[in-house]
Amino acid sequence: MKHPLVNVVIWILILTFVTHTVWARPGDPNAGGDDGGLLNTDDPTVLVLSISAGVLLVGGLIWWYMDKKQSEELEAVRQEAVTIGERHDIGLFPYQTQNQAAEEQQLDQQLTQFMFEALRDSDKFIVNETSSLTEKAIMVLGEVSVFGSIIEVETRMVDSQFGKTLFKETQSFETVDDIPAAFSEIVLRMAEALESE
Repeated sequence: MKHPLVNVVIWILILTFVTHTVWARPGDPNAGGDDGGLLNTDDPTVLVLSISAGVLLVGGLIWWYMDKKQSEELEAVRQEAVTIGERHDIGLFPYQTQNQAAEEQQLDQQLTQFMFEALRDSDKFIVNETSSLTEKAIMVLGEVSVFGSIIEVETRMVDSQFGKTLFKETQSFETVDDIPAAFSEIVLRMAEALESE
């Protein structure tokens, strides 16, 4: 995810670029060089600085857009996973304690990490960018069941047939690397069953 300082850097680049291209005018000695401005300057330092700032600015804006798009996609998958979990009484956040908010936040961070693991490597998972939202959400739930001993959701999962099936299919996998490609078939089969409801 984007670090808060990235916004500061992007704004510095914007101001630098604008200062040497828009605000700088011919005859302005403070702009750098006798003529001033990106296209009129005789000062190579100003020219290099302006071009570099422009390139970095464009690159930064592209990176920001891709990061924002990925975050929105992951949040959509997470919400779908929560919806499926609630519908089938799986329960992604089973804790009912005084520290529930803090624990849910910790679980949310773990779930986000699981999503990255599940969606980033198409060599491990046939479920990829072309998969439906439901398929991706089931992959997330599968990841949760794989690490069920960490977040203790398996006690809730056995209360529903969906949970029993998902937990049974995935409990033998100890890590993400142990999940075979056959797991994608489980995901597709369960997604079809859910979407037909």
